[in-house]
Amino acid sequence: MSYILYDPRTLFKISNSIDVFLYVVFTVYIVISCDGVEKSCKKISTTCYLLLEGVQASSLRSELLFLGRYTTELRPDFTAGDFYKVNRSILAALFSSVTTYLIICIQFNM
Repeated sequence: MSYILYDPRTLFKISNSIDVFLYVVFTVYIVISCDGVEKSCKKISTTCYLLLEGVQASSLRSELLFLGRYTTELRPDFTAGDFYKVNRSILAALFSSVTTYLIICIQFNM
């Protein structure tokens, strides 16, 4: 059986193109989900500060202020081992690296 990717040290094998397709789809799904969580947190903090303008002095105003500060200061950042952030910008870098690798393999007839 021929493998598309094979690492004998870890016995990591990808045997057909369906597996490669699934790895790509799930990677894109995870990246888009992480980016969606970050954007939702930004929307929550923006909404809290916009709602503060229409609310008079009350407990609701203090709760909105607290939630706005909380979501601004503790915004989630998804990283890969603290090496880089996982968001939509990583998809372009990932696909450009894979495309470059495939072009080099085609040029060397591998």
